[in-house]
Amino acid sequence: MLDWGERHGRAIDVGVACGLFALSAARWDAPAAGFPHHAALAALATLPLAVRRRHPWPVLLVVLAASVVMQLLFPLPLAAWLAGLVAVYTVVSRVSSGQGVAAGVAALAVPAAGLVRYGPREWLVVQLLAVLSAWGLGWILPGLRRLNRELIEHEWLVREAAEQRALMAVVRERTRLAGEIHDVVGHAMSIVVLRAGVAREVFDRDPEEARTALGAIEEAARVAVTDLRRLLDVLSGPEHREEYGPQPGLADIPRLVERMRMAGLDAELSMTGTPPVDDRTVELAAYRICEEALVNTLKHAGRTSVRVVVDAGADKVRIRVTDEGPRGHARPDRGLRGGRGLRFLGERAAFVGGSLTAKPRPEGGFEVRAALPYGRAGG
Repeated sequence: MLDWGERHGRAIDVGVACGLFALSAARWDAPAAGFPHHAALAALATLPLAVRRRHPWPVLLVVLAASVVMQLLFPLPLAAWLAGLVAVYTVVSRVSSGQGVAAGVAALAVPAAGLVRYGPREWLVVQLLAVLSAWGLGWILPGLRRLNRELIEHEWLVREAAEQRALMAVVRERTRLAGEIHDVVGHAMSIVVLRAGVAREVFDRDPEEARTALGAIEEAARVAVTDLRRLLDVLSGPEHREEYGPQPGLADIPRLVERMRMAGLDAELSMTGTPPVDDRTVELAAYRICEEALVNTLKHAGRTSVRVVVDAGADKVRIRVTDEGPRGHARPDRGLRGGRGLRFLGERAAFVGGSLTAKPRPEGGFEVRAALPYGRAGG
């Protein structure tokens, strides 16, 4: 609102200058012989306002000089006096404080001229108050304009920050869902592919081993279907979240290790401690980290020995998964930057305020370590 006049300044100034000149010239009721002088002074007192924004000081001096002469020679028209007030306001609002004071003092010349010609009059007090008012507005209105611009900029920044937060929330949710789908589907498919290959190879010579492999495939597929339905129901709305039970946690790790044994791993589990708080986000992260580490061992080290250690301490859950793959065994780089699954696990650990490392062991094999503190999810 306050900046509207700035954007349309030239047209407004021309219109105001012409209007005030017309009103000043029309207020002539003396003999016609004096009208040209009156009209010329009225023009000097009003028309310069058309360029007041570009040349505030010259306009003020010309307008005040013409107004002083009119005050001494003729009754000063109200329109011409208003032009002087506008010129004072313009200078004060656009220059330094010292120049603004000088402009206010210069404007006092008009009431002073009236005092010289007419002596003390009540309307001279009105003129003095008008000068002070124009001077005050020259200080106040620019500040209001600046405040208005700052409020608009602040509102824009707040809205932009909210949009950025919403966008980041969407990105984080997409990343989380991608990790969940990888954990649910990718792990099951890895077991299915590996055990299907075993079943095909031993089907004729070792039917019992083939049946064990098929059982592992069946169990992996069943768990994957259940987890996928649970995930889809969570996305469908809160009314579906208990239909397939809660997300897996620490209590489900023994069943996870048993499934990995069925898939061919020689897995050993050690669990100690009890979480002091019910933090389902941390428990889900712990479960997924163990699952990813075990599936990676099965994929890259084959049917080897693996040890899972889970310690639910007073402040965090600590996890260590180590396998005994022989030194130099061919396997892809599984550092945090190497595989998508471990990258997702690194992001999952970071989300709960924890850390995760994955690296080859000097004595052979591979190791995954994680520390997941309670109560810091999303922080």
